[in-house]
Amino acid sequence: SYGLSKSATYRAEGLELTGGGSTFTFCAPDGGCHVKLLIPGAHNVQNATAALAAAHLAGLDLDAAAEHLATFGGVGRRWQRLGGVRGALLIDDYAHHPTEVRVTLTAARATGRRVRAVLQPHRWVRTARHWRALADAAALADETLVLDIYGAGETPIPGVSSALIVDRLRAGGRRAAHYTAADAETYLADTLAPGDLLITLGAGDAWEVGTRGV
Repeated sequence: SYGLSKSATYRAEGLELTGGGSTFTFCAPDGGCHVKLLIPGAHNVQNATAALAAAHLAGLDLDAAAEHLATFGGVGRRWQRLGGVRGALLIDDYAHHPTEVRVTLTAARATGRRVRAVLQPHRWVRTARHWRALADAAALADETLVLDIYGAGETPIPGVSSALIVDRLRAGGRRAAHYTAADAETYLADTLAPGDLLITLGAGDAWEVGTRGV
């Protein structure tokens, strides 16, 4: 077993999470190593723990493996840094399932910045089933711009729209509104400020909002 639990065979101890990554001690049955990651979030700590467990089981040197992990900058569309504008940090993430959105926004909050999320619901059927959970996950952001549903070839479902998510967020006292991609770009170009973290979330083309017009 592996993870953050003290009972795990391979585990992370002394974990320190920051907005830009994490540090921890990887503990194996017969030793361990110090680990530094450049990608944030407890979920990436668990991923790294799994990778180091696999390396240990394969007989590889843990210190060498940890050195390589310390240079890993992540993969495209997973906490991908798009750059910065006027002191604001632009991030894109493929997260579109409620659990993914919650985990990613939890990492975003750890940066200490004002989190402004551009959320693109994915598929009509998924939105119909999960819009409540998606709204509750998006509530971690300080502000949520909800784009039109990315249908991915599905037929629209009557009564299902981004307004469901917006209304639930507002009912919970959160700042949220529906935008087209073009309107979102215009709004953000006018309001993006130093200290903001603008994060685009979705499996479709929401990332373009973070690369155009801001």
